[in-house]
Amino acid sequence: MKGTSTAMKAELGARTARYARCVKLQRRAASGGGTLTFTEHDQALVDPVDGLTYAPWPGAAASDVASDVSLQAGNVNLTAAMVSPNPTFASMVAGDWDYAQAEVFYLCWSDPSTGRHFLKAGTVGELSSGLSASSAEIRGLIQLLSQSVVDVTQPSCRHRRGDGSFHMGGCNNDDTTSDDDYKVEGTLSDVSADGVTLESAAFVELGTPPAGGAGSFAWGRIVIDDVTSENNGRHADIKASAAGQVTLHLPFPYPLAVGTAFVAYYGCDGLRDTCIDTYDNLNNFDGEPDLPNLDKTIAVARSD
Repeated sequence: MKGTSTAMKAELGARTARYARCVKLQRRAASGGGTLTFTEHDQALVDPVDGLTYAPWPGAAASDVASDVSLQAGNVNLTAAMVSPNPTFASMVAGDWDYAQAEVFYLCWSDPSTGRHFLKAGTVGELSSGLSASSAEIRGLIQLLSQSVVDVTQPSCRHRRGDGSFHMGGCNNDDTTSDDDYKVEGTLSDVSADGVTLESAAFVELGTPPAGGAGSFAWGRIVIDDVTSENNGRHADIKASAAGQVTLHLPFPYPLAVGTAFVAYYGCDGLRDTCIDTYDNLNNFDGEPDLPNLDKTIAVARSD
């Protein structure tokens, strides 16, 4: 029974039910981290596995666990009042709960030391909000099998500086270059009212900027590295830059303040010429610019 203890099996088989469902949601570090725990019981329970306290969640409801022997991902739907620390409209828009890890299990409320009876593990899927409540779908682990796990051929490079996708080394697969050589660290000296334009003396342009003259940081990204900011650990893509200033495609989900610390990576448009002329990094280029395109592949043979 999924690692269920003998004592918990006895509770599950008893004529009187003394177990309560518990849910644990753990946000990704890139979304600010943090763990939300709650139980359907009317008193707090301490899980003997992780030592966390699962507090009652008034107004919350969870559907039955849906699962079968097919390859369809099982799911559980959670509904709760749209107030913090529950998922709120602002936190959903910010992506705080995207792909959060989820666990659903039973605990015996009269004796939690009997351990868990595991029901479901997975990630948070679709989120929705109403006037006063939010709903979250927990999708089972088999959901991962429906995702693409291989690279698709493309003419441009798959990697960008600071994107963290360095499988097989990324931009540094033969140690000829490092992200540390093409990043700057600093603090913000000014933030526009819409949060799109950021200023700092750390934004220094390169001698040979990439990205068609839009600036050295265009196609790059800026990562907030400040524990005092709600945006800590989050990143935003840079649209254009000039000396001492960058313009973002979209603002950060939460307001930025002057003095916020950041790390900014110089941009790369993924073209082979940029890899050669700006970064002298052709050995690490990860694209297929010379691969025949589909038109060439299906073209009719001609004598001329």
